[in-house]
Amino acid sequence: MAESFDIFAGWCPHGHFRKEFVTEILAPIWGITSTAAIRYIEDRQPQIQSTLEYVEVGRSTIRRPPKTLGNTESDQNSNFVDTNYALRLMESAGVCISQNEPTLLVGETGCGKTTLIQRLAFLSGHELVVQNLSLQTDSTDLLGGYRPLEIRHIARAVYTDFVQLFCSSFSKSQNSQFLDYVTAAYEKGQWKRLSQCFQRAAKMGRDKMKKQQKQDSASTMSSDIWFEFKRTSERFEKQRVACDTGLAFVFTEGALVEAIRTGKW
Repeated sequence: MAESFDIFAGWCPHGHFRKEFVTEILAPIWGITSTAAIRYIEDRQPQIQSTLEYVEVGRSTIRRPPKTLGNTESDQNSNFVDTNYALRLMESAGVCISQNEPTLLVGETGCGKTTLIQRLAFLSGHELVVQNLSLQTDSTDLLGGYRPLEIRHIARAVYTDFVQLFCSSFSKSQNSQFLDYVTAAYEKGQWKRLSQCFQRAAKMGRDKMKKQQKQDSASTMSSDIWFEFKRTSERFEKQRVACDTGLAFVFTEGALVEAIRTGKW
């Protein structure tokens, strides 16, 4: 009944039309009284249940992203109150999300549209990107566009990925000199030397992953992450050369494109 109500009457902003739909159509189909049908639609309280792989809000089921599997910790400091009305809205939105249905929440400023989705994103372990639109919002803000290349900005992103990836694959203490060398090149703006370090690290990482896979066929570690970093280092080298030879531009992804690529909401 709740599913039918959301599909055929959930869009209607007028409460008396929704009640008329429940009493004249839904109640006779389900063979219950109009009072019982209205009470079910307006007073029911969907339950929130979390498991290792998904979260359920009433009849909706939202899978957790792989990086958060097994994390069912609740936010004890949340200011969000799970009222019956809020839970029913979360349930309806959750069904749309699980079915990949485009959803438009309509309401006055400050009525809780964004907060509702933020609550769902938190419960399911997804990262939510909130983009405020205005008359000054351009398509490049959502889709991206070409902008003048700032080599330090690009280097910072590659350097951050490098440190995280290298420390997860190699001993930090045994390679402290190499890490210090890379850090010094980054801080001093020695981009050619930094690029050479990135390419060297990419080769080291791929060789180590392949060696571990040969020694242990059951190993879950893959050289794909280092192969991806190799492509990143090669792209950084091309951008560095372009900056040295003159004015260069780089395509910067917009918020929408980045969210689709990384699996964010």
